[in-house]
Order: sequence, then C-alpha cells, then structure tokens
Amino acid sequence: MKEFIIRNKPVFVIAVITIVIFVSIIILAQNTTTIKPNLRKIENVDLISSHTYKKGPINPKVTLVEFSDFQCPACRSFHPVLVQISDKYKKDLQLAYRNFPLPQHENAKLAAIAAQAAGSQGKFWEYADLLYNNQDSLKKDDLIKYAETAGMNVEQFKKDIEDNTFAAQVEDDMRLGNQIGVNSTPTLILNNIVMEFGNVDEFETQVIEAIKNAGGNINQDSGNETTDSEKQTTSSFKQDVKGIVPSADVVTIEYTKDGFVPNNLKLTLGQRVKFINNTDKEISIQQLIKKYDFFYSPKVLGSKEEFEFTLTEPDLWTFKEASVRHYGSIFVSKEN
Repeated sequence: MKEFIIRNKPVFVIAVITIVIFVSIIILAQNTTTIKPNLRKIENVDLISSHTYKKGPINPKVTLVEFSDFQCPACRSFHPVLVQISDKYKKDLQLAYRNFPLPQHENAKLAAIAAQAAGSQGKFWEYADLLYNNQDSLKKDDLIKYAETAGMNVEQFKKDIEDNTFAAQVEDDMRLGNQIGVNSTPTLILNNIVMEFGNVDEFETQVIEAIKNAGGNINQDSGNETTDSEKQTTSSFKQDVKGIVPSADVVTIEYTKDGFVPNNLKLTLGQRVKFINNTDKEISIQQLIKKYDFFYSPKVLGSKEEFEFTLTEPDLWTFKEASVRHYGSIFVSKEN
C-alpha cells in the first residue's frame, strides 16, 4: 500500500490541487458582486464640426453623437429609435450625425456625400430618412431621384455630389471616427461617453439619466398620444383638415408581402391617401417623422382593411410597418 501511494504521489498531488482550485472558484463566484463595464470616455476631441448636422436645442443639456452608415442594416433598424428619442426629449437632447461609411458597403460613401449635399439645401434629415428607407437602392441615379422626392434643387444637387467639398466633409468624419476608435456602426456617444447597451430600453434609460444629471426635464408631452382603447376605426375617423380642401381623387398605397406599393411618392397638400392591407395578416403602420396625431400610436389594419386620410402637413413624412423592415415616404409639396 505504501509503495502504491509513493508511486502515485504525483497523481494525488494534482488531484488535490484541482479540488482546491475548483472550490476557490465557487467561493469567489458566490462572493463577487457584479461589476459594471468601464465605459470609454472621449477626451480632448471636439465631436461636432462646422459641417455636422444636428437636431434639437441650440444649447442642449445632453448631446448624442451618432457615427453611422446609410447602408448598414443595424443603423437602419436603429434609426427610428433615434428619431423617436430625439423627438421625445427635444427640449434637452441634441442629436448630431457623423458619417462613418464602412468599406464593405460599396454605396455607403456616395450616400454620405449625397446626404451632406442635401444638408447644404436644408434637407439633411429628410434625405437621411429617404436613404434609410431605401437602403437597398443607393446608386447614383437613386440618390438623384431621392433629391427630387425631397423637393431639392436637383441640378444643384447633381453638381454638389461631384464637388470635393462634400467628399472632404465625409473624409473628415471618417478620420475622426478612426481617431477615437469607432470600428462599427452605429456607434453612439452620449456626452462624450461611448454608449453600451443591450436593448432599446437600456439605451433610453441612459439618455434619461444623462438628462436628469444635467438638470433637464424628462417628462414627455403625451397630450397627443393615443392609447389602444382610443384607436379609431376607418368608419369613425374624423380628421381636422386645418382649412385645407381635400382632393377629389384618392392615391392608394397597398401593403403587400413585399412592402408598401408604391413606397415613395411626391404629392401635394390636400391630397387624400388610402392605405390598404392586401395581406392575410394584421399590420401596424408606424410614422417615423411625427406629424399626424392619429398616427402617434401605430395604425392597425386587419386583412383587406383600409385607412384614408388627407395630407395636411408639408415636406417629408415617413412610415414603416412596425414588425418588419418595410418603409415608405411621402414628400408633400405646397403647390402642384
């Protein structure tokens, strides 16, 4: 027996050490508290330049800088969230956009240049909505078509997208992104802190905390929102047309399994529009640019159900089917 123990002593030693390590790991795991990740702070860098497009207050309590790519699927999915949050906290929160087209997206850089050119005509945010809503069609001819949809001076736009001025602006954004370590899109920086979150609720919670810490007001104006119990049916719906005379004809937008048909229109104030759900499932139409109070909650349409209303708000209005990535837009001009 003694000889057996001596001969196998190394095995016993290894076994004892293994047991000690295993027990230690269990003890440490039971006594370790959750440690929050160290969020990276961007210091000694101006994140907003003279060519950066911003929305929100001039002197915000909180600034949210987005590095994004118009051809990035994740950016498109998160874009409606940013629009909603910036609108919800518009008194205290400023949203700033920096271009960071990724090399694997062949049309992203030209789209970024086009967006900067649109901004020179005061149409950056409207044009950005069009780009995200039509992410699969971002070639040069498409970009020119969207400029027309947005009501821009198309001939000037054509010159601008060939102008090195706007290409240089995009390059400047990319240099800054690389300098501060941006390596994916969207990257969001809240008051110079690179954000980390697992879902939309966590994202909004961080925004709320930043606003609170800056002495802002997080109470949203919910006066125009509609609860599920208040949703109106097509037959009972009565719209305030604000003195605008509705058109005699109706433009129809069908929703099919492939999305809205047509999905981009240029219409005029007073035009009547009808949504028709031509699928066998219930759909929810959600507005991205908030202009109509009866769309503050998604408009639910059953199979073959219709909803008709009159365009009473000028400029770009965008919408999507809430459960999938099907987008649409209407640019509303004041004159024919």
